[in-house]
Amino acid sequence: MGARIAFAMNRLYYGDNLDVLRQHVDDESMDLVYLDPPFQSGKNYNVLFETPTGREAPAQVQAFEDTWHWGDEAARDFDEVVQAGGKLSEAMQAMMKILGPSDMMAYLAMMAPRLAELRRVLKPTGSIYLHCDPTASHYLKILMDAVFRPENFRNEVVWRYRRWPAKSRQFQKMHDILLFYSKRSGDQLFNTLYGYEKLAESTLKTYGTKKQVALFDKDGHRRPGTEDEESKGPALSDVWRCRSSHRAGRSAWATRRRNPRRSSSE
Repeated sequence: MGARIAFAMNRLYYGDNLDVLRQHVDDESMDLVYLDPPFQSGKNYNVLFETPTGREAPAQVQAFEDTWHWGDEAARDFDEVVQAGGKLSEAMQAMMKILGPSDMMAYLAMMAPRLAELRRVLKPTGSIYLHCDPTASHYLKILMDAVFRPENFRNEVVWRYRRWPAKSRQFQKMHDILLFYSKRSGDQLFNTLYGYEKLAESTLKTYGTKKQVALFDKDGHRRPGTEDEESKGPALSDVWRCRSSHRAGRSAWATRRRNPRRSSSE
């Protein structure tokens, strides 16, 4: 591989992210990675345009096809990962035995080299958040374990949203997944977030809004106590709840929150 072209801050790169990573991004230069790749949903996603008055225009441009098929390109991607060796190679070969040369395997063959490159560009204190859904989250977690190692797994965040229910002989599908890994265990930068969840009614009844602390008696037994300082509330958990994606009279995000669309009330 030749020398990389100098990476510029605050620049938007248009093109294949694998090429951009390999050609422009240096080793251990990124603090944070968030990726929202295609989900292997089997759907096409369009960009919708609006007129100056805010009404939808008839023009649409297909942004991308979220459908992957096994073929020559997928086979080349798979072979490249396997030939590189290591845990990722072993994981991909194991999944090939389970899935065979399938559409899902084509999707994973696309994701694998990109995850490897993203680990390369992360700083030792860096973290990565992979946004996916239950269609492939269980396979992607295996790839993430192979690339980042199981001990660097931090959280699986359940991102629950609401939408119009669909008739189905199964539970309603109303959540996405965020897989959170660090580059190196214990070294990641992380800011604990407060204020997104309320204190439990039982807590308010017993302790009010004061900050709780752990106190110990002379025998070493733990008992709860409070300080004069006001509580910040519970730290943000690994289950997030979004507002409904359908609001009357407003543009709302589609289920995957990729493409704005008008609600059915208009």
